[in-house]
Order: sequence, then C-alpha cells, then structure tokens
Amino acid sequence: MEIARPRIAGVIARYHRLPVRARLVLTGILGALLGLITYELLYGLNPFARYRATSSWSANWVFSVWRQHALHRWLTFASSAPYLRSLGRAFAFYAASGVLGAWANFQLVSGLGVNHRAAWFICLCGGGLISLLFLKTFVHRET
Repeated sequence: MEIARPRIAGVIARYHRLPVRARLVLTGILGALLGLITYELLYGLNPFARYRATSSWSANWVFSVWRQHALHRWLTFASSAPYLRSLGRAFAFYAASGVLGAWANFQLVSGLGVNHRAAWFICLCGGGLISLLFLKTFVHRET
C-alpha cells in the first residue's frame, strides 16, 4: 500500500497539469462510465416495469450529482471551497437538468419508443453540454 499511494499522487499531479478543458472532458467521461454501470444496476433491480427506464434514470441522477461533484471537485478543479456549500450548489445547479432529463427520458422511451440505453446516452449528452457551459461558474467557484 505504501508504494501505491505515491504512484496515485503522481498520476493525479500529472492529471492536474492538463488543461482544465481536457480535465473537464476526461473527468466527465469517467463519470459517465461509472454512471452507466450504476444505471445498469438500477435498471436490472428496478421493480417498476412500466416506468423502469425513467425511474432508473432518475435514481441514477441522484447518485450522479454526488459522484460527478466529487470527481470534478478533486480531479478537474482541485477546489478548496467548503465541500457542503459546493455540493449544495451542485444539487441546485443539477435540479433543472434532472427534471428536464427525466422528462426527456420519459418522452424518448415511452413516447417515441427509443431504446432505454440510447435514451440514457441522449440525456447524458444534454446534461453534459449544460455542465460544460456552467459547471465552473456556478458550482465550483471559490466563494
């Protein structure tokens, strides 16, 4: 374990030397992959057959706010703002995208018959675009 800790610290230090936009995208991809795993687990265990995709997407959204906030806080921005304050801003920031994403997911799956994984990806891309535009300004600011 003593050998692994300096290696991890070195990898993170090299990661922080990347341009912020590259870190934002790479951290987003990591979070998306973890989100897909979480979504698949929730979807597989979800007992609500009629609304399985949308309820799984919505539950996954709650986990993803927490996960993405932590990933971006430490990997993208190396923020020193108080954790709970920035987490609160993250939930407030993502609230609108969560409601819109659940609505879009429902419309895609139930209304248009889009495959639930394709709908997950479409909603992920929409939320990711919003995050790229506003994350640093509204969530990971220092004040």
